[in-house]
Amino acid sequence: MFDEPVDFHEMLKARKDSAAETIHEISIDDVRALVDKLFPDVSHPWHEICNKFIDEHKAERILQGETSDGVGFIYCPNVNRGIWYEFVGKARGVGIISERSLAALKEITSAV
Repeated sequence: MFDEPVDFHEMLKARKDSAAETIHEISIDDVRALVDKLFPDVSHPWHEICNKFIDEHKAERILQGETSDGVGFIYCPNVNRGIWYEFVGKARGVGIISERSLAALKEITSAV
């Protein structure tokens, strides 16, 4: 017999709670090191995209965190922009944080 699927609202709450617990400020040098770890091949398109993001926001406060299901993120609260990533020995996924997730991060970081 199969287990019932996880309640969507419970999953979102777990993600939000874990993001709030893990979020912390990160330096530009640490963000660059993270990008190099995610994309050791500098010819990977996301290596360039992430470095461009860093260059555009190097004067901003940058936060890093992770959700309960292993999605990491870097987030600039002042401009409400960020990048998410999954890393399991190598980058499995990466993208620009969606408007919906940005709203949740804005709420979480309002107290940080």
